[in-house]
Amino acid sequence: MRLKTKLLALLLPLLVLPLLALAWVAYQQLSALAEEKSEREIATLIDQLSQQSQDIVAMAKANIQLFSNSGQLQNYLLSDNESERYLLLQPSLLRL
Repeated sequence: MRLKTKLLALLLPLLVLPLLALAWVAYQQLSALAEEKSEREIATLIDQLSQQSQDIVAMAKANIQLFSNSGQLQNYLLSDNESERYLLLQPSLLRL
């Protein structure tokens, strides 16, 4: 074998192996950063969904409380006659 070929066969692994190791470390770091970012985004979305759900429940409770205190609704529910029910709700319907 020629000297040039022997040197190339010796130096090539010495150059390639550190580059491969460096590439592997960089890949691991980028992978970890991407995973952390995804976890933060998921946590943020879960918090937002939780807050929206709580807001919807609070609004529904407020609406139930508002409607349950309505005398007109109570009269409507207690009436068995459909024509009386219609007369009770007619002013509200006409305003709409």
